Amino acid sequence: MQWRIFKKELPTAASYLALSFLFCLAFYGSPKGLLITIPAAALLWFFNKQDKKISMKKEFSMELRDGLTALKGRISGGASLENAFSLALKDLQMQYKGGKGAIIDVFNDICSMQQVNIPMDECLLKVSRYYRDEYLEGFVNIVISIRERGGDVEAAVKRTIDRITEKLEREQEAGTAVAGKKKEFLVMKAIPVLILIYLRLLGGDMTEVLYKSFSGKVAMTICLMIYISAWLWGRKILEF
Repeated sequence: MQWRIFKKELPTAASYLALSFLFCLAFYGSPKGLLITIPAAALLWFFNKQDKKISMKKEFSMELRDGLTALKGRISGGASLENAFSLALKDLQMQYKGGKGAIIDVFNDICSMQQVNIPMDECLLKVSRYYRDEYLEGFVNIVISIRERGGDVEAAVKRTIDRITEKLEREQEAGTAVAGKKKEFLVMKAIPVLILIYLRLLGGDMTEVLYKSFSGKVAMTICLMIYISAWLWGRKILEF
């Protein structure tokens, strides 16, 4: 298990190690600069891992929208809530190539628990506690509340699904609007480093004061700190 995690993280770690060498070349021009640039790159790697977790949560929420849509379709076709999950699972397996997807795991878990006669409410609570998605938890809480009060459960579930999918669609639209800005941000992050590397390699004596004198090294360290701060600030603005 630990080896698989290490193997998965190795390419990302290597890319950020390479980034630390680029920072060293751009801001210090000396191997001694790695003492500063490696921790700086490690900091960016840490935030990159946080960004991936956020992206995975967003991806799960979008898959949940597909799952709820399939569930609503089966309920509208006359299936009970219990039967709708197994029917919707088949629809999702056809929709997702190879039958792979977090939402397929959710529906599969529910159906597997139903097969061993675990009550529906308990099935829903278990998957919501395991996956910890705010929309899934909201859906489960509302469904359980409706089932406890009685009434037209299927109609209430469909209304709940409509509200949740509408919110998820708005989030997707907002993410699409920001996607272009994210690409611009990637380019803007690369430009300062590339300019410094260009000056370092081709600037000759013009840049010697920045890399040889003590005051120059201090100035470049400050520039690196400003650059890292701008990187993290841009990340926060765009909510990566």
